[in-house]
Amino acid sequence: MPAGFKEPLGPPVSSPPAPPLPPFQDSAPTPVLAKLEDPQPPLPLPDDNPPPHSSDLEPEPPRREFLKKTACTLVGGGIVAAPLAAGIAVFTDPLRRGPAAGGWTRITALEAVPADGRPKKFQVIADRLDAWNRYPSVPIGFIYLRRTGENDVAAFNASCPHAGCAVDFRDGDNSFFCPCHRSHFAADGAVVQPSPAARGLDELDVQLRDGAIWVRFQNFRAGIGEKLPLA
Repeated sequence: MPAGFKEPLGPPVSSPPAPPLPPFQDSAPTPVLAKLEDPQPPLPLPDDNPPPHSSDLEPEPPRREFLKKTACTLVGGGIVAAPLAAGIAVFTDPLRRGPAAGGWTRITALEAVPADGRPKKFQVIADRLDAWNRYPSVPIGFIYLRRTGENDVAAFNASCPHAGCAVDFRDGDNSFFCPCHRSHFAADGAVVQPSPAARGLDELDVQLRDGAIWVRFQNFRAGIGEKLPLA
């Protein structure tokens, strides 16, 4: 016996035998497996006529209805307003017009104009006509008359051709001056540069009849270089 070996004090202890396995039984599948193997029920087919959505059954919000009515009103009003505005413009056109152009008006006697060539201002009094009424002997404008010879007279519209302001004649330098934008004109009506006016004073047609001065008074378009009469 090897050295150091100690003999067991009692009989050897043996392990109890393992219980026998139960016999194999060919039983049915467990309920869990049967449930997993069952086929799923078919999904329902979509309905051709689904029920209406709740939003379709609700009335339109008041704000949307208001906007629709407002848009219809504006469109309809614009369609009606265009021809109406044109008709009003035609109907009131005589009220917006100035004096009729091309008429001859007696201004004054020749002796009333200074013989030294200094311009003098006169008011134009004439009958004013429009499409409906006649206004006799009303002021229609101002002009300057200037002697250019013993029996010759020049006439200028007193409105500045730059913006339509009334021009003044200054004896100190013998020239016309517009106080609105400082346009400057010589005694003969020519524009003096630098000046905002694009042309000189508008000269008018003059006739002498039995010692009286007659002028064909007209107004002209301001702000351009060309002399264009207004209707």
